[in-house]
Amino acid sequence: MSDKLLQVAVITPEGAAYEGQATTVVVPAFDGEVAFFHNHAPFVGALGAGELRIVTASGEDEHFFLQGGVVRVADNEVAILAEDVQALDALDVETEHRRLAEVLKTPVIGSIEALDAKQLALDAARARRRLAQRQGNGS
Repeated sequence: MSDKLLQVAVITPEGAAYEGQATTVVVPAFDGEVAFFHNHAPFVGALGAGELRIVTASGEDEHFFLQGGVVRVADNEVAILAEDVQALDALDVETEHRRLAEVLKTPVIGSIEALDAKQLALDAARARRRLAQRQGNGS
């Protein structure tokens, strides 16, 4: 089995969020989910906001909220450089609901870039709230 594993590193600006071996990694790509398995073709892609799922070498499921960054896969190594990564059990429904409400209230002033930035913030806030609700964290 050990020859069918991926070496996985999830790095944020604050440091390593996860390092280990896995059988499967599923990332929230910018335009949908992408799954990686042993001997996946080389790949580089932009990340969106959503759930990062890792099935570890021991068969455990690890779940994280991930926002932004890039993923690179080559030679059975998955390197994820992300803007934000948090364990799902750290998300709280009420906190994420308030975060979404704040983003919704934020005005868009001036440019297409500002509108794009708000849309990305909305996507992330909605993903965080959805994942917190699914986990049942909070009310």
